[in-house]
Amino acid sequence: MRPPICEVCRRKAVATVAFADYEPLPDGMVGHPRGLGWFCRWHVAGARALRRHSMGRVVGVLRAASVIVVVGSTVAAVAAAALWIGS
Repeated sequence: MRPPICEVCRRKAVATVAFADYEPLPDGMVGHPRGLGWFCRWHVAGARALRRHSMGRVVGVLRAASVIVVVGSTVAAVAAAALWIGS
């Protein structure tokens, strides 16, 4: 598994989120599953809210919305992300 570093901002991550493209590793295989990402405390709520999409798509949207997250409004970032992805 990858180290706990946020997929969006590279800060220390606090939780993983499994997305629509999640594929668990076969028994006995070592590595990091596709569609499973680490997220910091600033991005985990947005990632969880958008987990029905692919991880790559969500990470891209959260990176684009990171200016909003840095200002401190995770709710605004999630709303902006949902608009960009097209709920």
